[in-house]
Amino acid sequence: MVQIMPKMDTSLFCQILVPDGHSKVGSADYARSLGYDVHIQNKKGIRFACIEDLPKIIGDYVITFSPNGNCPPEDLPKPIQKLEEGFDMLVASRYLPRAKSHLGMHFNRLQHLDKPCARGTSSQNTL
Repeated sequence: MVQIMPKMDTSLFCQILVPDGHSKVGSADYARSLGYDVHIQNKKGIRFACIEDLPKIIGDYVITFSPNGNCPPEDLPKPIQKLEEGFDMLVASRYLPRAKSHLGMHFNRLQHLDKPCARGTSSQNTL
């Protein structure tokens, strides 16, 4: 987190929400020091982070991002661009063909659901 988060262009987002499952390495304090919103989870695990944090989201779109080296922060503008083009849903996976776990987001599969969405700009995204 300390190596990845400073490389992120925070101007792309109206909110950066960091769930913390009672980390003992100071992740919550570090995230707060960067000005990010932090939620200390009642129950540990990514599933509960999603459930508990959903009501706290203020943006029109949600982009999940793990600052563990699998998702390069310089790729974050790519899904935002697609959302602004009208895509309702994007799927980025390290398990799709050509994707590599250590390189992170490769947009090999984009799914456009229904009509383009006219909501928001990049200033209304939540990470």
